[in-house]
Amino acid sequence: IQNGRKECNSIPQSIPSIGQHSKIRSAICTASLIGLLLLCLSASAQDDECYFPGQTYRFNTTYDEDWVYKWTATSGTIDKDNTSEINWTPDLVGPVTLMVTAYNNATLGNLNASCIDADMMNLTVCPLATIIIEKDTVPDSPQDFEFVFDDGNNSVPFLLDDDADPALLNNRTFGNLLPGTYIVNETALYCWNLSYIQSTGNATVEIGNGTSYDADYQAGDSSVRITLNPGDVSTCIFTNTRKLGNI
Repeated sequence: IQNGRKECNSIPQSIPSIGQHSKIRSAICTASLIGLLLLCLSASAQDDECYFPGQTYRFNTTYDEDWVYKWTATSGTIDKDNTSEINWTPDLVGPVTLMVTAYNNATLGNLNASCIDADMMNLTVCPLATIIIEKDTVPDSPQDFEFVFDDGNNSVPFLLDDDADPALLNNRTFGNLLPGTYIVNETALYCWNLSYIQSTGNATVEIGNGTSYDADYQAGDSSVRITLNPGDVSTCIFTNTRKLGNI
C-alpha cells in the first residue's frame, strides 16, 4: 500500500492499442498511444476507411490475463465486450468512436487510476449504395422481360414488364449494396429489340454485350456494368421496341 491506495499487482506490457481487420479489407490499423483513462478523451486515432451498416468487423487490443477489458461504441452493436477481441456491427451512418479500457483485476473495484489504461479510435460509417433497374417498352406491354443481377458472387434473376398491372412492376431496386462492381443483363426476346440503355445517378456505368463494355450504348448491347462508391445511387433504364411483322 502506498499513499493510502493499493498499487497494481501487474500491468500490461504495453498500454492497450486498438487494431482491426475486417471482411472488407485485410490491412491492420493500430491506434496511437493514449495513456491513462483521464487523458484518453483529449486525443484519439483516426481511421479514414469506410465501415458499412450491417457488416461485422473484428477489433483487438493488447492481451494480458490479469486485466479485464471493457469496450464501448457510440453506435452499433458490440459482441463479447469483456474480452481483448470483439466484433462490432455498425448500424448508423456517421462518425463513431470505439473505445477500450483495461482494468487490473485486483483493483477493479477501487478504479485506481494507475491501474487503468485506455485507447480509442474514431471511425466513419459510410452509406451503402443503391441500383435501380427500370423497364420501358414501346408501346407499353404486359410482356415479361428477364434480367439477371450479378454481384460477383451470386446471381439473382428477376422479371419486369411495362403495363398498368401492379402484379409485376416496371422497376426493381437493389439496396444496401457495398462498394464494388455489379452487372445486370437482360435476356433477348425474339419479338422485341433492346433499342436503348441509359443511366442516371452518380455511379460509373458502362454498357456492353456481356463481354466488352464502354460508355455508350451500341446496337446489340444487353448489359450494364455498374461500379459503386459509398452512397451512390444508379438508375438504369432498358428500353425495348416491339418488332413489326412484314406483310
